[in-house]
Amino acid sequence: MDLSLDGQALPSVPPQKRSRVLLSCAPCRNSKLKCDRNQPCSQCAKKDRPEACVYAPKPVKKKPPPKGMSARLKRLEGMVRNMMEAEVEEQDPALGAAGLAR
Repeated sequence: MDLSLDGQALPSVPPQKRSRVLLSCAPCRNSKLKCDRNQPCSQCAKKDRPEACVYAPKPVKKKPPPKGMSARLKRLEGMVRNMMEAEVEEQDPALGAAGLAR
């Protein structure tokens, strides 16, 4: 357990397990055999069971929800404002940020 600033114990949160992409077919995965990922794979063809050579569907990646345009616009406006203030300070240090204040 981790300790907070006041010395109290914080509950530890286990990290999420990453979901693994299943690349080999079901019979090779169950038998722990090397799969060459063909359709049917060489292991299934050798054991005369090409119909059993089935691959798992690719997992759908969950995208984080997009941030709102207003939040992005505010961040970009702040960056422009900082750049303008830095440029004014380079030209006339006496003005500083007061030159852009509204």
